[in-house]
Amino acid sequence: MSELETKVQLLQKELHDQAKIHDRLDIAIEKLTDVSNSIHRMLAVHEEKITRQEEAIVAAESQ
Repeated sequence: MSELETKVQLLQKELHDQAKIHDRLDIAIEKLTDVSNSIHRMLAVHEEKITRQEEAIVAAESQ
């Protein structure tokens, strides 16, 4: 009976370890999502600045 108990305890430990890994993965995914969103916003701002600069150049050339 003790061999069975040992196997059950090992399985419980493995399950606990996997739960920790899943928690860490969830946190990593959340952080990556935040970074991705920040980069997206930053690129949108820079694209807008570039568009305004191009429009200013065209306006200056046409004068």
